[in-house]
Amino acid sequence: MTQSAVAWVLGSVFVRFCEDNGLFGGVCYRAGPEKDRAVLAEESQDDYFRQHRGKTDRDWLLASFEHIGGTQAGRLLFDPEHNPAYRIRGVGAGTGCGGAALDGGEPCGGRGGGRADAGAVVRC
Repeated sequence: MTQSAVAWVLGSVFVRFCEDNGLFGGVCYRAGPEKDRAVLAEESQDDYFRQHRGKTDRDWLLASFEHIGGTQAGRLLFDPEHNPAYRIRGVGAGTGCGGAALDGGEPCGGRGGGRADAGAVVRC
């Protein structure tokens, strides 16, 4: 469990590093220090959820890992067979309420998407 948690944290930090250094081009998964980046990240996430009904914030983060995993440099680092982040399903994954616990927000109890706190998008 600890290895999976560490893999999630390090994976998220690595995604942010890649974005901050322009390694993703125009793709944005995490908010940056500028307001424009925060808006772009939120719009990108909204687009993802429109295209992938029923997905959770966990799926959104996994999409960022898969983006890196699609590169030669990230292929082994984000390989689902070797990266512990893929071993444990997120809290509520498959139950329609997976994002709240990942974002640190309150479980949404099956209600529609909304914000648990400032900056944490919860989708159910």
